[in-house]
Amino acid sequence: MNRADLKTLTALRVAEAKALLVAGQYAGSRYLMGYAVEFALKSIVAQGYKKHDFPPPRKVVDELYTHDLNKLIGLAGLQAAFQSARNANATLENHWGTVKVWTEQWRYSSSPVTAVQAQDFHDACLKRTTGVLTWIKARW
Repeated sequence: MNRADLKTLTALRVAEAKALLVAGQYAGSRYLMGYAVEFALKSIVAQGYKKHDFPPPRKVVDELYTHDLNKLIGLAGLQAAFQSARNANATLENHWGTVKVWTEQWRYSSSPVTAVQAQDFHDACLKRTTGVLTWIKARW
């Protein structure tokens, strides 16, 4: 898998999440949108490696096998810039508060997700100037 694959997967997960939201499948919609954010961050991490850089440091490889968005922000080298952006924009900070709680473990949850919760998660990711995914994509 390479950077282009991760960008493609980001777009696919966003499209699927939107379709599920429209179809009233709120839990699945929110879950897939979280993967879109993960793939976008991993695409930024991937741009730091040349195709002939082998093997990458073992510690880096092990750390990449995570779904933790906080860790991925750091691995992507975005921690300081993202913190600065959040300090300057309270809405982006609020949106990060919504998005950062995402976990791949949501796939096992049978707890209901409301339309409002799913829409809030989408908005936190995709708002034009304050969405977390929007901010990340501006840097890939």
